[in-house]
Amino acid sequence: MPRPQDGIMVQTSIYYHPFMDAVKNNGRKLVCSGLVNTNSVYTIDFDKFEKEITGNKVILW
Repeated sequence: MPRPQDGIMVQTSIYYHPFMDAVKNNGRKLVCSGLVNTNSVYTIDFDKFEKEITGNKVILW
């Protein structure tokens, strides 16, 4: 179970307000990881993702 100081990572542009608000409303640290938009196809930049996920307890896909 994540504690208040723990980060919860959300992949944007997929999840917006309901998930982000839930993280913030529960006193957790919101960490947004943006997806790469290439010709309207969203993909993960795995090098960036690996750096951003470090130290976070949960990721919402």
